[in-house]
Amino acid sequence: MKKIFDLEGSTYRILSKGYMLLKLNIFFVIFSIPIVTIGPFINSVADRIINNDDSFTFSDILKEMANRLNVLKLWIGILVGLMLFVILTIILPKEYLVFSLMSLSLFMIICINSLIGGDFHQKQVINIIRVPAIVSFKYIGIFCGIALVYIVPPILFIFVPRLLIFWFLFGFSVPFYVHVKSYEQLEGRLFVRITEEKINDNNMLYDK
Repeated sequence: MKKIFDLEGSTYRILSKGYMLLKLNIFFVIFSIPIVTIGPFINSVADRIINNDDSFTFSDILKEMANRLNVLKLWIGILVGLMLFVILTIILPKEYLVFSLMSLSLFMIICINSLIGGDFHQKQVINIIRVPAIVSFKYIGIFCGIALVYIVPPILFIFVPRLLIFWFLFGFSVPFYVHVKSYEQLEGRLFVRITEEKINDNNMLYDK
């Protein structure tokens, strides 16, 4: 592709990004089959997307995942928590069903954001998920919209079978790419707000 398209050209950039998303979609399927590997995979790929490194290969991902035992521990904890939430949703009375589903959805959003942006240098789980949880609560409406990007397309494509091929090729990778980039921007915006508030508070104290 580099020989055909100019490296700076928009055509090359679009095709290169499309190839990266296609490759990512294939990897999603491979690593989600043994379900305990999907957590470290999400974390390692999200880190590469945030750093604009889209040249990852299968062996690169395997090497990175081998060094992410903390992510694996968190992922197992997430699966246990998810099963408990599902059980509670089943056994609770119908009048609590909406509340249960809302709680379950919020839990899943926090879990995915924790895998994307968690501080895995920390030993305690609460410290790992602290920032992702704050970002999730602060921008819950945006993340609910992103969740729809995961859910709605396959449902729509079932009714339009000719378009179903696009979901098989990019159904996981495109929503995940949007999710990671959105999380990165929202987390940065939150830190900017916190920094500005601290500066304003310090200025007020100084004025006094």
